[in-house]
Amino acid sequence: MAHSIDIPDEVEQALQEGRLVFFCGAGISRYTGLPDFKNLTKDAFRKCATPLEERRKYAAKPWDHAFRAGQYDKALQLLPD
Repeated sequence: MAHSIDIPDEVEQALQEGRLVFFCGAGISRYTGLPDFKNLTKDAFRKCATPLEERRKYAAKPWDHAFRAGQYDKALQLLPD
């Protein structure tokens, strides 16, 4: 059984004119094979040759503490230049 979707003319026109933008929430990449924010953060630290201390009992660096707390955006902000 085929289902059709009624797309408003304004949306189709915006698409044709290159003005259509989709805003997607967190998790949109979950099933695409792209890394989640945690793994993206780990990759950034690895590529910057700045190890994250995930297994030590106490976080030595402020970015380690932020990472362990699940504050990946803060950890990236603290990534040394």
